[in-house]
Amino acid sequence: NVATALAVVVGAFVVVIAAMKRQAEKSGSWLPGLPAPPAEFKRHFMLGHLKYFATAAPPRGGLPDILGGMSLVLGGDQAREGLTAFYFMRGKAISAIKGEHVRKLLGSTTFRRGVPMRMKHMDRVLGTESLTLVDHSRGTPVWKSHRKLVTRGFYSESLKQMVPAIDKVALQLIGSLKKRVDPLGPAGFEVDVMETMKMGTLDVIGHLAFGTDFGCSDNYNFSKLAESFQVLLEDLTYRTAGRNIFKPNLAFYSWPSERNRRNSDARNLLRGTLRDLISSRRKELASGDASSTRRLDALSMMLMARDGNPQESAAAAAGKPRAAVRQEKVDGMSEDALVDNLVTLLFAGFDTTSIALSFAIWLLWKNPEIHEKVRNEARRVLGGARSSLDDEAWPLANNGDVQQLAYTAATFKEVLRLYPSAPVTFRETVSPVELGDGLPVIPSGTKVYLPLILTHRSDMNFTEPMRFDPERFLVPRGSSTQINVEGAREVDEATIERRKKEMRWWMPFSAGRRDCIGQRFAMLEGTLLLARLVLAFDFEFPEGYDPDPIMTGPIITPSTPLRAHARAV
Repeated sequence: NVATALAVVVGAFVVVIAAMKRQAEKSGSWLPGLPAPPAEFKRHFMLGHLKYFATAAPPRGGLPDILGGMSLVLGGDQAREGLTAFYFMRGKAISAIKGEHVRKLLGSTTFRRGVPMRMKHMDRVLGTESLTLVDHSRGTPVWKSHRKLVTRGFYSESLKQMVPAIDKVALQLIGSLKKRVDPLGPAGFEVDVMETMKMGTLDVIGHLAFGTDFGCSDNYNFSKLAESFQVLLEDLTYRTAGRNIFKPNLAFYSWPSERNRRNSDARNLLRGTLRDLISSRRKELASGDASSTRRLDALSMMLMARDGNPQESAAAAAGKPRAAVRQEKVDGMSEDALVDNLVTLLFAGFDTTSIALSFAIWLLWKNPEIHEKVRNEARRVLGGARSSLDDEAWPLANNGDVQQLAYTAATFKEVLRLYPSAPVTFRETVSPVELGDGLPVIPSGTKVYLPLILTHRSDMNFTEPMRFDPERFLVPRGSSTQINVEGAREVDEATIERRKKEMRWWMPFSAGRRDCIGQRFAMLEGTLLLARLVLAFDFEFPEGYDPDPIMTGPIITPSTPLRAHARAV
């Protein structure tokens, strides 16, 4: 009868759970030759050691301290050569911190299988066809064709021609801030640094990705598109934070609730706006108008590649031989996939760079000598460019100017070393991987968890890793031992060789075939915006303030709001 059948099912369930618990209680490493996490972090029968990422360290800012927990579980003294064998939920996993191991693992596979509970929420924001989420389960050619198409928006010549647009955004943002700062005189204007940086980076990605000015910097306010994207990102953080990820009511977006309604409205507005942009840009390109075919924004380049349109006008505009950019039609990306990847470009260019710039402003306030070197370089390099949008007699900054901001670029790199916007990346081995040095072979099918923030902060990879020192990224060219950067310290050959080696372990944009396609753009944007802001303002934080990063979703943010008083220089 039904009661008997139900009793059998319940009994079987209890037996299975009991067996899983007994299996989990067995101590030791699943991979002989690599250590397990410290003994106090016993494997949970369902969550494995992942449980302790959210619970091992006290919460901060009302959110679980995943970075702190991760460091305790994977970065302890037990880790031989920075390697730990642990359980990622019920799957066998390893973590690697030593730079050479991280690079080898990233170079060995492009396969990345997400955690189902988290992937559901990431899919909701970025879309199932997002370049960052497509994996082997969808077929390798899908990922390759998507990457090939999205890369069209990041041609070197396109980026060079984008510099004046970035400089214009910087000057718009500075002008808006000065309108608020100047009337207050020495008292300054209290700025939410993170929100201010987001306005600038959103406008920049608007120009690069869509050839559109969102007007955030000029109005010192977010556009409706930006607000909708903010709603989605904040909702993603909430649904994936700590135990929230296990709450069934947060997993169903069709459930009638105020949170789900806001999410749906924001998603529809964002994607509807992008579809309208795609439609209008396609009409422009179809018209054959010369100005439209010379567009070098990502959307235009992707449409011309996807729809098979020739790019000869774009080649001429970029000053390149036609054969250098003439390309075959790239198949395999549907209209939905195109929207998904435009959302991904928004995410990558909006949130991540603004986070890095926010930490940069704080670090420069904390290190006045470095701040002064950045300002002096900016004054020297940008002194011949216009200082406001009203100075039309002077040109906007160009790519040559940015290339001269060597110390500022090194400073931005050092910020990304200590505070990589995406602090963790994942892979899964598709064949055995040999790390050498007598270490065990990593079997096929192993989850690879790479906490890049721990790699960047480990003395296995960097000298004095917690010291903020931009000059670790300054090396001479060729066989010279002279660093041709004003204000740089003199160094010997041994220091130069050490710096060259350590620079290989700098991986804020990941590495291997699945690295970030926008890393050159991010460096170019971050360097110029930072130079402009330091040249225009002093930012002062409360004495002793420390933003102390926490991990929210796939990125880090300050655990407390980054608020500072801005004073015009």
